[in-house]
Amino acid sequence: MFSNTIIPDFDMFNILNAAMKDLMCRTDSKTEVKEVTEIVPSCYNKVDDTGLTLVVELPGVKKEDVSATLDGRKFSICAPRDLFGKKVTYSLDLKIGAEFDDTKPEVNYADGVFTLKLPKRGVPEPRKLTIQ
Repeated sequence: MFSNTIIPDFDMFNILNAAMKDLMCRTDSKTEVKEVTEIVPSCYNKVDDTGLTLVVELPGVKKEDVSATLDGRKFSICAPRDLFGKKVTYSLDLKIGAEFDDTKPEVNYADGVFTLKLPKRGVPEPRKLTIQ
């Protein structure tokens, strides 16, 4: 059964604040606090009959600062920006499924949103083989 008892010294703000500090800081083996310099951006994808649409959110980044590569099945995006007076870099590496045609990418960037569209590879037609 649940009770209506309030747990003493339970302060949600302090718990959330501590969690955010943990997210924003990392420690090395000497337990020195280091600031985060790399951030994994929010991203989502949609797969339908036509292909793959990948959306990466890069708020506060100028178009000319975005660097994206598609090397076979590996997609990488990197974008530096200032965040609260600190230099940080959005960085993301993903593998793209073999069913998508990486030779025909459609790329767009507007209002801090990067969009990559890849069509599905065509199904190869069966060929009659000649036996010699």
